[in-house]
Amino acid sequence: MTPGFDPNWLQQQPAPPGYGDAHPSLLGAASAIARALPDNIAGQPWLLALSAPEDFAAALLALWHKGAIAVLSADTQPGTVAELGASVAGLLSDEEVPAFTGPQHTLPFAAPGPAPTIRCGDYDPTATALQLFTSGTTGNRRIIGKTFAQLFNEVHNLEATFGTTDLPAFTTVSHLHIYGLLFNILWPLVGRRPLPPRRSLYWEEILTAARDQGAWITASPPHLRFLPDIAATLPFAWGASRIFSSGGPLSPEVSRRIAEVTGAAPIEIYGSTETGGIAHRQQHATDTTPFRAFAPVDIRQGQDDELEARSPWLDTPHWTPTGDRAKPAGERCFFLLGRVDQIAKIAGKRVSLTEMNAVLSAVPHIESARVLQITGDDHASRASLAAVLQVSAELKDRLESHPQERKDLIAQLRHALAQRFEPVVWPRKWRFIDAWPFDERGKLRQDALERLVRRE
Repeated sequence: MTPGFDPNWLQQQPAPPGYGDAHPSLLGAASAIARALPDNIAGQPWLLALSAPEDFAAALLALWHKGAIAVLSADTQPGTVAELGASVAGLLSDEEVPAFTGPQHTLPFAAPGPAPTIRCGDYDPTATALQLFTSGTTGNRRIIGKTFAQLFNEVHNLEATFGTTDLPAFTTVSHLHIYGLLFNILWPLVGRRPLPPRRSLYWEEILTAARDQGAWITASPPHLRFLPDIAATLPFAWGASRIFSSGGPLSPEVSRRIAEVTGAAPIEIYGSTETGGIAHRQQHATDTTPFRAFAPVDIRQGQDDELEARSPWLDTPHWTPTGDRAKPAGERCFFLLGRVDQIAKIAGKRVSLTEMNAVLSAVPHIESARVLQITGDDHASRASLAAVLQVSAELKDRLESHPQERKDLIAQLRHALAQRFEPVVWPRKWRFIDAWPFDERGKLRQDALERLVRRE
C-alpha cells in the first residue's frame, strides 16, 4: 500500500453537521451513470465534459467503478475535442458534441436495469485514475496521468495543511483543471463536505448566497481583483471563511486590499498539472511574500535557476523541473522569477505560445508568427497576449491603407484560434510586419518584439 493512501476515504468519517445524506445521493447518481455505461470498459480512457460539480463527481465515481480512466481537457473547444477523439474511447458530457465521433453519453444518464452498488475507495493505488490533457511545460499538448495514490496523497496533504470546515463551498474556477479538480471535487469528497454548486462568475452571487454563514471559496487572480470593491459594499461572515487562489501569482496590491476588507489575504497555491501543489503563501503586506513548500515537498534550484521538486504526488522519486525560475528566500521558501519556457498564464489558463504560433503561422498569407505575453499596471492579474505576424511587404502596405482588409485578416486569425483556444486567451493586440527586427547577431530579442507591440 502506498504511504498516505487511504482506501476508505469516502466511508471513513461521518458526514459533518448539515451535510445529511449528500454522499449517498451522490453514490446513487454514480450508480445510475455506471448502469448507462457500456460493459468491459476497464482501462479505457473516457473524456469527462460536465459543468456541474455534482454531475462531474458522480460520473467520475462511475468511471472508476467500471475501472475506466477519466480524461479531463482544459477546454471543450471543437478542435480540442476533435483531437481528443482519437485518444479516448467515449465521452460523458452535458450535451452532444458534434465534433466528437466516438460513443457519447449525455445528461440525463439513464438506462434500464438494476443499478450497481458503488462503494468508493476500493482502488489500486498504483493504477491510473485519470489523465489531464495539457499543454505541459514543453509547449506540446500531451496527456498527464495521475494514479489514485498521487491524487489522494495530495488531497490528504491539503486536509493536513489547511484543516476542514462545514461551511458551504463556492468556486469561480473549473474542475476540469487540476486545481479545481482537487479543491472542488476530490478534497470535498474525501472530507465528506458539500461540493460547490455550479461555477459562479459573479462575486455578488457568492456573497449573497452565504452572507450569514461564510464560505470556503476557490478562485483565481483574474476574479479576485474584482473582490475588494464588491466585498466592501456587501455584508458577509468573513470570520471563518477562507479564499484559495491559484492559476498564477496574485499581485501584492490585490492581496493586501482583500485582506483589508475580509480580514485575511487569500491563500495562494503554487503548482502545475505535472507537479501538483508545491507551495503556498499569504500576502498581507505590499511587499511580495515568498512561497513556502508544503511539508511533504522537497525543493531545490536546478540549472538556470529553475525550481525543481519531489513529492509523494509526483510519478517519480527523482527531481522534477517546474518550468519556473526561482530565488531562495530562506529555508523551504522561494520567490518566483518567471517562466523558462514558452507557456503563458492568461486569465488563470495555461497557454502554449508554441502551439499558438503554429496555429497562426498556418493561416494563409501569414509567413510566421510570434505570440508574447504582455502585462498591464498590476502585472499578473492583467496579463494578456499580443501577436506579431510576418506578412509580405505588399500585404503589409494593403493592411495599413485598407482598415477593412486588416479587420478581415484578424477575423480569419481568430477563427483559426477558435479551433484550439478559448476566446479569453486570444491576443488582444495584433502587429503586422514584413521583416523581423533581428539584431546584429541574428537574434530576435524579446525587448524588440515588445517595442513593436507597445508602439501605438
